[in-house]
This record gives sequence, structure tokens and C-alpha cells, in this order.
Amino acid sequence: MKSIKELEEKRSALIAQGKELVAEETRDLNEEEFAQANALAEEVRELDAQIANEKLSRNADAIVETREAPITNTGDNKTMEKQEELRSLELYVRGQQETDEYRELTASISAGNATASTPGNGGVTIPRNVEADVIAKLGEVSPVFGLSKQFASVTGVLSVPRQGSLEAAGFTGELENLSQLKPQFETVDLTQKRVGAFIQLTDQVLNDSAVDLMSYSTGYLAQSLGRILEKNILVGAPKGFAPVKGNIAAENLVKFADVAAPTVEELIDLTNGINPYYLPGSVFVVSRAVYNVMSKLKDGNGEYLFFRGDTSTAGHPTFAGFPVYVSESLKDDPDSQVYFGNFSAGYGIMVKQGLALTLVQGDTAQVLAGGKMLAITGYMDGAVVDPYAFAAAKKA
Repeated sequence: MKSIKELEEKRSALIAQGKELVAEETRDLNEEEFAQANALAEEVRELDAQIANEKLSRNADAIVETREAPITNTGDNKTMEKQEELRSLELYVRGQQETDEYRELTASISAGNATASTPGNGGVTIPRNVEADVIAKLGEVSPVFGLSKQFASVTGVLSVPRQGSLEAAGFTGELENLSQLKPQFETVDLTQKRVGAFIQLTDQVLNDSAVDLMSYSTGYLAQSLGRILEKNILVGAPKGFAPVKGNIAAENLVKFADVAAPTVEELIDLTNGINPYYLPGSVFVVSRAVYNVMSKLKDGNGEYLFFRGDTSTAGHPTFAGFPVYVSESLKDDPDSQVYFGNFSAGYGIMVKQGLALTLVQGDTAQVLAGGKMLAITGYMDGAVVDPYAFAAAKKA
């Protein structure tokens, strides 16, 4: 079939031919010329019909193609999908799984990792958009979690390289071979370790439709889980991660007279304890006691070295230009209450896809308490992937 352009070109040629036929206005057309003119006019009308039908057909094809095209997760579509996921979780928590709305929502987002309640875990898998929000909140609650290098995993087992030694280039003479760099790498196996937190919800809260239940619940659970993860990362916990404590290169441990009351010189020694390569992105992580001491330290001219945070550091205060974070996990640690280093280069966390949300109800404890328990669980693991990216204080 000819294209619309070809049909229009043929139409124009016929019209031009007809104009030439009637160009001589001084005489009437003879019988043969009159028949030829009618034939040209009829052919032009047929071409007009073909062009109109072709345009209509193409517009219809475009409409069908638009309707059948897959919807991409951009802008409003992604926002709507997230709202549907949040609504499905809220109905689940409120105990309205038997409603038509819940069934429709879970059916429409099943491809997005939302599944109906199963006997296996008694709960639902948190959909991917909501899970991304929870992970982001964990980073807000625990900056060391947010700063650490995160590896996504489906199977829950991951081997990552770990820096075993540092090699440095050197000077050499003319016509002498350059020294060969021989960096040593080890491997760290990150496996599934179950982490979780729970919140007790009263029937009064569950029955109040005005309460933004999911924002309240996920916010509280993220705070609890964030504190657990921070402790795992910094000092460790039973059956938990391989923490920063005890996994720092020996030469990066700096002696402090009092690990809870550092001096300016000791803190400067700490920043000098790691290779300058790691300094961009490095931070202090200290106990509350150390934070209080650091906030009052001055230089030789009597100027404070501690500055309140601004937009460049997301509101976090700085010492000697490096952000300072407080962690309750370091409270009363006899070994060290101040760490310094680059977490994005030095610490890796495997996060298995699919956080689970479980609602515990109907048992004796919940019935007597007049409420339900909501728990969030997932599988993660963490380890130091570069022991030279950190420095820490140790008791002199």
C-alpha cells in the first residue's frame, strides 16, 4: 500500500494535469476533453478518500498502541503505585485482609513483591517502593548505616573483596625497574543474619482511621532497627555483623590518655591515622561524653574547633572540617569511644531483598493487652572491607 505522501503527490499531479486541460478559457472543452476532465476529477475524489482512510487507520493504530504500551514507573505513576502499596499494608495491619479493596490492591501489586499472607511467615513482604523508604529511614536514624557501602542480594549470600595490605609506589633510578605492586586481597563472606524490631499497637490506635498508621509504624520500626544496625556495625552484637571494633589495621589505632576525654592533639593524631586518600568522606563517630568534650575544644588562638552544622553537612556539626555523629552504642565503651574513618570505602553491608512485615494477634498476651504486635524482619550482614579506612582511639 502506498504511503500518505505518495497518495498526496499523485493527487497534486492530477490536479495540475486538470488545470492544464482547462487553461485555455477562450474555447469550450470538446467531448473528449470533457470526459478526460471528469475522469481526473473522479480519480482525485478516490485519492481523497484513500488519504482520509489511511490517516484514520493510523490514528486508530496509535491509540491502540498507546493503550497497550506498558506503564513506566515515572512521576505520577510511581507515586500512585507507592500509595497503593502503602494502602494495602495499612489494610493488612488494621486486620482488613478480607475486604475487596485489600484483595484488589494486593493483586495489582503482586509483581512488585507484595504477597498475600502466607502460613510460612504469617505476614506480608513489604513492597519495593515502601522498602526503599524504610531503608532510607534507616540511613537517617543510623548515619553509619547510610554511609556504608550497601550490596543488594537476592539469595542472601555474597562474597566481597577485603583489602589485606596497602602498597605504595616509590622512586627509582634511571634504567631501573619499577617496583611491582602486590596488593593482597582477602574475601569476606556476607551471609543471612536475621535482624528485626517490633512495635506494640493498641486497638484504639488501630480503630482510629485518622491516624497515619503506616508512617507512624514504619518510622518507629526504622528507629528501633537503625539503633540495632548501628550497634552491629560499630561494636558488634551476639550472632551479628563483623564490626569496626576489632577489625581496624593495628597501625591505625591511636593511643589516648582517656578514651572518653580526648585532647586536640589526640584528635588530630586520629585524623592523621588514616591515609589522606580516605579523608574525603571521612567522619567522626563518638559517644555523647566525647561529643561534649569536643564541642569545647579550642585551638592555640582560643578559637573553637567545633562548628555547628549547616546545609553542607546536612545539619551535622563538624570538628576540623569533618562531620561528627553521636552513637549511643559507644556509651561507656572501655576500649574506645571515638572512631574516625570513611564508611563508604571501609564497611560493606549485604541487604537481602524483601523485608517482611508480620502482625501478631489473637494470642493470649495480645488479647489481654488489648492490642497487636507489628514486627519488621529482614536478612542482612556486614563486615569491614577495608581495615585501613578507619582509625580509632585505644587506651594508652
